[in-house]
Amino acid sequence: MGVAMWIRQTVFRAVWCLSVAVGAASWSAASPAVFDKTAVCAKLNTCLCRVTVQNKWGVPLAFAYGFVLGNGRFVVTELGALAQPGVAKAVMRFRDGSEVTADQFGMADPVSGLAALYLKPGVSSRQGLAPAQTLPPLGGSAVVPRMGWEQGHELRLAAGRLIAGPKMVELAARTGTDVTRAKWTFLRIVGKDVAGVAGTPILDREGTVLGVRIHVMTRMATAPLVVPATALRDALFSSKPELKPLAEVPEAAWQVRVLRVEGQPVAPAQFSRGVQSAKDGMKCRACDGQGYRASLYSGYRYTCYTCSAEGIVCTQGVYPALAEMAGECTRVAWAQDIEPRARKAMLATGLETLKQLADAGPQFRKAWDSAVATDLLGTNRGFPRGIVVCGRVGQTVQGPDGRYTFLETRLAGVPVAFRATPVTKPTVPGPIGTPAAPRQGTYIVLGGMILATFDTDNAYTAPRPRQAKPAPRKRGKAKSALPKPGPALPVYVLPFGWLPAPSAAQPPARQRGSPYW
Repeated sequence: MGVAMWIRQTVFRAVWCLSVAVGAASWSAASPAVFDKTAVCAKLNTCLCRVTVQNKWGVPLAFAYGFVLGNGRFVVTELGALAQPGVAKAVMRFRDGSEVTADQFGMADPVSGLAALYLKPGVSSRQGLAPAQTLPPLGGSAVVPRMGWEQGHELRLAAGRLIAGPKMVELAARTGTDVTRAKWTFLRIVGKDVAGVAGTPILDREGTVLGVRIHVMTRMATAPLVVPATALRDALFSSKPELKPLAEVPEAAWQVRVLRVEGQPVAPAQFSRGVQSAKDGMKCRACDGQGYRASLYSGYRYTCYTCSAEGIVCTQGVYPALAEMAGECTRVAWAQDIEPRARKAMLATGLETLKQLADAGPQFRKAWDSAVATDLLGTNRGFPRGIVVCGRVGQTVQGPDGRYTFLETRLAGVPVAFRATPVTKPTVPGPIGTPAAPRQGTYIVLGGMILATFDTDNAYTAPRPRQAKPAPRKRGKAKSALPKPGPALPVYVLPFGWLPAPSAAQPPARQRGSPYW
């Protein structure tokens, strides 16, 4: 071993040990009988973060939550979210809006289901939380931070009680997992308003970490458990500290709930009201959705000129309602602990709406394409957000974690990409619809949620836009000096389903023929 390598490993071991010990000293002087909510919230505001797991293209693969450990060199998060095919980096977004990227980890323990992401020196100066060396008697009070489902919501603290959970052998038998070396017991947090997301810490009244929440998938349902802080410390010190790339992260021993898209699934009743509101907004009010109007004098029926006999219109507010419906369908499709019958019913309603859009006429399609272009070309639109788009299926290229299909939009010129995998059954997470991958050159209607823009590293070549014939210039006027727009980055869409649609040149399936019928 060279001298430089020996010095590097020695310094790393010292930093590793210091990172898990320095936080304890900062909280040791506090009185356990006093709970300063303002001080705890101020400390949590700087160390709680959302973790976005990405491949090398920048496509989000999963979302998790975590907290800074000790002196700010590591972020503890759940291992199940990191163990995704093609993972290359993790982007941590803190509550103040700052972002830090990590591409290495220092600890990944399959039994506890936790990992420690390495923060390079100089990228962040944050004081973190320290894990407790010993656990207090069970049944005592604990503090649970609630970050909400989306980063940026108001931080709230809830008081609960820490009690004993299932033993390792019991959970292994319940989940069918073979875990022999670990003998510790999981914990549980009970109390009013203590629900939270995986990866967040459970604290005592001094602000020391008593455990970390994880969500283990059993054969019947999801079990929200707490990994005790003693198990976290054992995992940190049980092996030789060594930095490794995220591509080498191991899989967790337990099947955990992976958050593919942020947001809590909507209730079925609320979803039905949203879909009905979107349908009511689409129906042409001039003809009440019939496509024709009757003369008050002669009684003859003639074409409704508002909707051109299509029965539906895409006026202001229609596309946002459709996009919101698509976003809710995506959350339902990829949620891992939703009731199967409710999932099937809600996604069937979403596919019925896609079918209605696929049969829309040219007037509605033109207004719809314009609304999609406005959405994709907007500069102040955040992620994630729903989208319902009709386009031509283009190239399918090999990505870091599988094959991606690109959808060519008509007016926006922004490629829409989604994973080119066959759709799955309604009883498991994933999109439903036509049980096959879409063929290149055909037109489809795609419903899903935009998660991010990304760069394919020249793996995908956008087709050249058709050049329209320039308008004749009038004599004496100079040529316009408007800059040509550059190539737009594609957007990644997590789909809930898709259906075939006729091209713009083909007559719609709902063509009524003669205006008098």
